[in-house]
Order: sequence, then C-alpha cells, then structure tokens
Amino acid sequence: MSPAPTSYDQVAYPSLIFWQSHPEVMAVIARLHGIDTPAVERARILHIGGGDGLDAIAIATSYPNADVVNIDIAAEALARGRRWSEAAGLDNVAHELIDILDAADRLQGSFDYIAAHGIYAWVPVEVRAAVMPMIGRLLAPNGVAFVSYNAMPGGYSRLAVHDMLMHRVRHIGDPAERLAIARAFLRDFAKPGDKDQPITTAMKKEAEAALIQSEGSFFHDIFNQYYAPQPFLAVATDAARNGLRYLGETRGGGFEKGFVTREDVGTTEETWLDRLQAQDYATGRYFRSSLFVRAETQFSRRAHIEKARAMWASTHATATDATHFKTERISVSIADPRRAGMMHQMIAAKPGTLPVDELAPDSDMLGALCHYALEGVIDLRTAPPCFTPHAGDRPIASPLARVQVAEGEDRVVALNHHWVTLDTARLKALLALLDGTRDRAQLEQAWAASANDDGISLDQALQILAGKALLRV
Repeated sequence: MSPAPTSYDQVAYPSLIFWQSHPEVMAVIARLHGIDTPAVERARILHIGGGDGLDAIAIATSYPNADVVNIDIAAEALARGRRWSEAAGLDNVAHELIDILDAADRLQGSFDYIAAHGIYAWVPVEVRAAVMPMIGRLLAPNGVAFVSYNAMPGGYSRLAVHDMLMHRVRHIGDPAERLAIARAFLRDFAKPGDKDQPITTAMKKEAEAALIQSEGSFFHDIFNQYYAPQPFLAVATDAARNGLRYLGETRGGGFEKGFVTREDVGTTEETWLDRLQAQDYATGRYFRSSLFVRAETQFSRRAHIEKARAMWASTHATATDATHFKTERISVSIADPRRAGMMHQMIAAKPGTLPVDELAPDSDMLGALCHYALEGVIDLRTAPPCFTPHAGDRPIASPLARVQVAEGEDRVVALNHHWVTLDTARLKALLALLDGTRDRAQLEQAWAASANDDGISLDQALQILAGKALLRV
C-alpha cells in the first residue's frame, strides 16, 4: 500500500544539494580515521528522505558506475526526480516511494554510504525510532552513514518559536492560510521591544532567520508539525543500540571530525562522548552533521595522514595577498612560503583538483595539507574528478545541468557538487548544445548565430563553463 499524500506534496520542499553529506566527504574522513572505505565511484549509495532527489541525481551524474537510491514518501517530489533522471539519461539512480518504517525490510542488499539529511529531528517519534535500526541493518561493512539534526541546546530557541506558531494556528486547517498567518505573526513578533528578555531576543533572532527563508523551507523546517531537536548523546546512544558507532562530524575542525591530539590518546569512548555533549552545552550547539560506522569497524582517533597521499586536493579559498587566504567562513594566514605556495597552486587550478602526492611530496607538507583539510580550507577527494578544466573537440556538459537549463534554471548543479550560476542566455544556450555530438566547427557556427555585443569568443565561453566545473572529462 502506497503512503498517503503528505504535506510535502501540498507544499514542495526546495530542491537542494548538500556537500557535507556527499559520499566523498564521508569517505575522506573515514579513511583519515584508518577505515578502508568502499570506492565512491562504484559505491551503492542510499538517500533517506531525499525529496525530489536532486542531491542523489547529482551524485549519479558524477559517478556513472555508482548505484544510487533515493527514497521518500512525497509522490510529487519523487515524480520530479524521476523526470529529471530520465531527461538526463541516467540509469544508475532510482527514486522509490517508501516509508521509512517499511524501508529496511523492502530495500534489498546493503549500502556503502547512507545519508539521512534533515530527517531525524523533523519526523514523528516512531519514524525517528526507525532511522538508526534501518541504517544498522543496511550499512555495509566499512560503510559510512550521515545523519544531520538540530541539536541541543541551540535548538531550544527554534523549538520555542515552533511551539508558539503551532499554538497560534492551532484552529486553522488550510495549509496556505496557516502559512500566511504564521508569517504575518512572526513579522510582528520579530520587532524589538523594550521589555525583551534574553529568551525573547533569541526567539526573535530565530523569527528573523525564518522570515527570509523560501516558502517551502519555512513551511517544512520552521512550521513542521514535528520538530524535536536532539541532544548529541541521545543520538549517539540511539546509534549504539543499533550496532553503530559515532565517528565524527563533516563540519568543523579536526576535533569536530573525530580526531584527538596526542594528549587525548587513551581516552575512553564514554569519556569522549560525554566531552562532546558537554561542549555542545557550553557553546550552544545548534546543528550536527554526524557520521556513524558499524560497531565492529576498527578505526583510530589519531589521523592517518599518510592515507591522504592517494587522494586529490582542491580549495574554494581565495588569496587576499601572498600569505592570506579566506573561504566563506575561515580566514588563514600562512607565513611558510612552501605551504602558501601550495595554496596558490590549488587556487590557480580551480575548480580542478591536484594529486596530493604532487602537492605534498614530504611529510611536513602532507601534515600541513591535512591540517588545512580538516579545518575546511582544502577539500580532499578519494577519486580523481569527473570534470575537466579544458574543453575538448566535442565538449560534453553535465547532463543534469543541461536538464536544469532546459527547464529555465539560471542556477545549476556543477560536477563538483556545488551550485553555479549561468549569467547569460547565450551561455545557457551553449551549454544545452554540449551533448558530445557537435564538434568545434558546429559549435562555432551556433555561437556565431547567437552573436551579440558581449565580445566573448566560443573558446572563452567554453572556458567559462569549464571554470564552473560543468564539462565532463
């Protein structure tokens, strides 16, 4: 029996990709812990509650030999995903209408990488209680699972806003009316008052953040009937009851990713977990993106930096001068000329990736590279990229990006699993032609026919697309 229509069929959740739940991120962190994870490019990958599956489709596009399954209970969202997958010519991604309560029994085989993003804290109690048992049954040996959730104590302020909104609209049944009244109520509530208490101020900040979200995000993230932020230790305990063990986070520095210093070696797992929970309370932690492995999986909390030698590195940082670099969240100063030179080398190669053994030929450089990777300045990958910085004679663009352009989108998913924007109709029209059937002469003719006063040649246009990681190897 198929699940009944859901609120996600009434109000669509925004299509999303989430780099932190990408199997490459999971594999890199696990390998640095000493786990011999399955090859991502040939892996079996499961997305639990993946909505329309854009994230899963993007992974299937980049790894044609991987087997990707996306499950959800929203029929409308899954229909969109199937349409996109078919239009992109992908036969390695499936979108299945399955309830989490039934999925563990209905899905066949095991999965090397499992992602449950935005599910755990936003579902009924009985569904949340089924997530870890499902992962415990389906996760392959040496596989890695990702579970994200709003954490405590940071989640208290959003919980207060959620409960306040549920009270305000408790007698209203129509979803559109509930949404309109809730937004109007929050706009009034968010105005500062002379008698605001600390908790009220925190709630008003949550209200301000909620009001700038899209309708779909607001409806399902803020206005969800079910919302239960979780203490870290409760999630780790739930995992342990189901044959899983906490590995680390996909966000933050080395400590966040589950690595300890020499002084911490020998700390018991119980003490380690208690320390993480205490840190959450001390910092007001709001969100976790946690990784889990099977309980029998052997790993070390001392980083195995030598594992990085077989990887590829890139950076999304920019250089402000010879020794200063910044990302969206981090600024670093690197005085050592060799280390700074390594950063400049990766910046010059963007969006491409470079072999780690070439960037870091000795142990000192390898240690520095891994440090920057754990701190989020460098991205590591276990496999060479599927995109090229140079256009060939018959360039081929990402089939997913071509589908998105055909549907009128300006923002598309690149082959490095990041959003990119196509600024002009001319660039989008060119991208649509790059299916590998046209050589340079044919493309030159089409480009000339679309000529305007932008002064950009075909070679320059192709280089722009390559620079956005949109062209396949």
